[in-house]
Amino acid sequence: MHWLLILALLSSTTNIKDPNASGASLNKMAENALRQELGGSVRNLKVDLKRGKNGGAGNFDSFAVTLDGFSADRLADMERDNQRQRRQLAASSFNASSLDLGNILNGGFGDILGGIFGKSFSSQGRIGHLEVNAGNFTYDDIRYDGLRVGMGEIKFDWAKALRGDFDVDSMQPGNIDLQLAADQAQQLVAPRLPMVHDLKLSFDAGVANLGGKADFYGMNVPFQTGGRLSVQTNQVRVDDLRLKVAKLTLPSFVMGEITKAVNPLYDFDPDKKWPIAVNMYTAAGAHNANTLKMRGGLKWLGFDREDRKKK
Repeated sequence: MHWLLILALLSSTTNIKDPNASGASLNKMAENALRQELGGSVRNLKVDLKRGKNGGAGNFDSFAVTLDGFSADRLADMERDNQRQRRQLAASSFNASSLDLGNILNGGFGDILGGIFGKSFSSQGRIGHLEVNAGNFTYDDIRYDGLRVGMGEIKFDWAKALRGDFDVDSMQPGNIDLQLAADQAQQLVAPRLPMVHDLKLSFDAGVANLGGKADFYGMNVPFQTGGRLSVQTNQVRVDDLRLKVAKLTLPSFVMGEITKAVNPLYDFDPDKKWPIAVNMYTAAGAHNANTLKMRGGLKWLGFDREDRKKK
């Protein structure tokens, strides 16, 4: 959901109409627009948007947002609508590498960065640094404690953007931090383990602990396992999962099924379709909290990543 929020920040400036707005008034316009993009669900929101000192109207030095208490599902719904539009464009022999965002996020990019530019704009759009700090939000029925996304300089075709065609020229690497409480991670794992009842998941530093009652020949066998948290590309995994406590010894094939079902514990992009790739650095339990803390790098791949892979 991280890249959807990045696009939401860009689109949120749609309603900024005053070319002379700066400081508090500029931030307020962007804040109101972002609330509209999120459907009014956001509880707390703070925007810090700074124009570039030099260059055209599409030049921004930084764009930072702090928000709390919202649902990101609305953004996913809009992105799915836009995917359908992209397929239609591709079928009409348009360049699929230039994503028409006219429908995404309620059509915001048709007036990107809000018509604030008038006649004064360069063909090069730029955001020097983009940062999102989000807390206590939901996505796909899962609640996340915290998300921080930081991206380096973003350059894009400004003339196309004003027509609703967002074409990224370059995006410098960034980083991501995500915090997920154990009871929420448990909701991700539980459907994969129908043979386990009363599933419990917890984190202790670099270890994931999984317990419950395994259905074995009609008997519910209590068990407790522990495994080492590890990372692999865009995934968090549990390695060397071993039985710690059990009233009866579980057969190896049962442990094998549990290990297979648990992994990956978390996947940032299971379908490998997002235009921004995540390369995980670390994953560990938070100190003094039963929470999984994940940290990784971000790299722009482009909206046409699947087409380029086929070439």
